[in-house]
Amino acid sequence: MSALEKAESTVFVASGMYASVAMLSTLVPAGGHIVTTTDLYRKTRIYMETELPKRGITMTVIRPADMDALQDALDNNNVSLFFTETPTNPFLRCIDIELVSNMCHNKGALLCIDSTFASPINQKALTLGADMVVHSATKYIAGHNDVIGGCISGRDELVSKVRIYHHVVGGVLNPNASYLILRGMKTLHLRVQCQNSTALRMAQFLEEHPKDCTCILSWLAKSPRTSHCQEPNDWLWWCCQL
Repeated sequence: MSALEKAESTVFVASGMYASVAMLSTLVPAGGHIVTTTDLYRKTRIYMETELPKRGITMTVIRPADMDALQDALDNNNVSLFFTETPTNPFLRCIDIELVSNMCHNKGALLCIDSTFASPINQKALTLGADMVVHSATKYIAGHNDVIGGCISGRDELVSKVRIYHHVVGGVLNPNASYLILRGMKTLHLRVQCQNSTALRMAQFLEEHPKDCTCILSWLAKSPRTSHCQEPNDWLWWCCQL
């Protein structure tokens, strides 16, 4: 996984949700401030809204593409971390990772990307300036709907802190789940390439369909997300609403 993400280190854990909790618990100090987005995984948002305040941690929620709101949050708070999905689930909203990483680092904040919906085949957020990447390995990484797992990748300095928390709290990935994830990763590149191709064909078909249909796909010419989704963020993801 470290090779796929071009990371110094990776730790696998029992679920994607646990990966987010471990990352947040490690990187955001008591009394800190976190910025997140409206499209974040619902259970993660619930955790952040109900559990983090018990540690005196405050939060600002912005729309994924609202860079003015992000800059305002960075200017007016002692932000420890900006945490967001990109592309988001299910609306495929994308952020300019390189721009956001520069904004965060200029204010001393870390950037963590939930890259579950892209997989490391379509996006390598660390190469664009993100400090950490989390995945729900349950989805594309394992790929067979028969295992639950998660992982956290990044600089060894940061992942080592998460690993210490993980060793104390638990959330260990069981041996059979580890085997199933390794099995799935052997075909990850083939599966994602096929999924990309199928998604593009379906979106192109639906885009021209006579019924009222809205297609959200980053590589469609009409997509508002296209500007943030060229090389090296080569996604061909889709979401349609009939």
